[in-house]
Amino acid sequence: MPKSEAFPEIEETSWKRPLWALLLMQFLAMLGMSQFLPFLPLYVQSLGVREAAEAASWSGLLFGIGFLFAGFMAPVWGYMADRWGRKRMVIRATLGSGLALCFMAYARDVNDLLILRILHGSLGGFVAANTALVATLVPELRLGYAMGALQSMTMLGLILGPFVGGFLVDWWGGFRYVILFSAMLVLVGALVVAVMVPDDKIRLKEGIHLSIFENLRFVISSPMLLTASGIQFVVQVALMGIQPVLALLIQELHVSERYVGSLTGVIFGITGVTTLIGAFALGRHGDKRGAIPVLQGCLLGAALVYIPQGFVTGVLSLLLLRAALGFFVGGIQPATQSLVARGAPLERRAGVLGISFSGTLFGNALGPIIGGAVAGFAGLRAPFLLTAILLLIAWGISRRYMVRREDMEPVLEETAL
Repeated sequence: MPKSEAFPEIEETSWKRPLWALLLMQFLAMLGMSQFLPFLPLYVQSLGVREAAEAASWSGLLFGIGFLFAGFMAPVWGYMADRWGRKRMVIRATLGSGLALCFMAYARDVNDLLILRILHGSLGGFVAANTALVATLVPELRLGYAMGALQSMTMLGLILGPFVGGFLVDWWGGFRYVILFSAMLVLVGALVVAVMVPDDKIRLKEGIHLSIFENLRFVISSPMLLTASGIQFVVQVALMGIQPVLALLIQELHVSERYVGSLTGVIFGITGVTTLIGAFALGRHGDKRGAIPVLQGCLLGAALVYIPQGFVTGVLSLLLLRAALGFFVGGIQPATQSLVARGAPLERRAGVLGISFSGTLFGNALGPIIGGAVAGFAGLRAPFLLTAILLLIAWGISRRYMVRREDMEPVLEETAL
């Protein structure tokens, strides 16, 4: 494996130490973010919105608007990362997120909180920035392993965050302290990157002119990149569309109201655990067998697992199906990200990844809106079937437009592992 063009001072076998630093940053940042988001409705109520329906509406707006503005800004920050350095953008994003969280802890009312959530989404973007830095640091033959590990750290933070946040809310007795603690974790992540990751050095090739529009044109002109970016959007719309209805479906399965909350937490948790396992295992498998077969298999598997979820009659069957779903979902993100990273030249890799990641963020914002509307129109089970259809469409698109090429997707030899 040759030395990294962006990190010439790193020997070909010494990229793992800075990679682990970036993985630690991802875990700390996601742990911090997921500590307070589940309790956003309660924080809204503490700011004076007493009616449950009004608090729910405000919470949905506050949750989605951060993703929306992050989606608009992701290509901008990606372009700046290519111009000024990916490490700098990771530090900027974590500092921006941490400082926005600090201000959110002192919001006077929901209008303040709304403005700060817009600021938080606009200044953040550490996931896209960190993905671009990892894709620059790691040898291309190890991209699947690295992206799978990054997704695993994301899921670990998302799984542990609500447990830690719930404990801190009860212990400290205030949401502001939990948000400040979340900010501290994100800022510690920025310090880890600043100390443990070397600066990347990108030199533009002669004749290359970077701009957001040039990056967008580059993505549109590549069937592989356009398809991978579109799949990310469709998959997130499909997956997030279930969020508003899963707890209600559990309630419909003749579960005692006393246990609806705990069972919902267990089902969400088991999906997160198997997603973590799938991301790591399938990311490594993609390095050996190719990201495209892994992506196509995971899209088809997730679609087939979603169909029976629309017809479940018991909690145990739903739990088992959600566990199987998590494993397939875990392989989708690392595969698409490694394909996008391999398909973009080094000098514009962060910008292309930023555009691709916008699809994920817009899917996060639109998915719950679409899922809730479908459930209101056609019943609680309809979003599960719609999700299966969307995943099957994504699978069909990948079969049509993603053709394996050795120069696009090199495969790691067994002897190199």
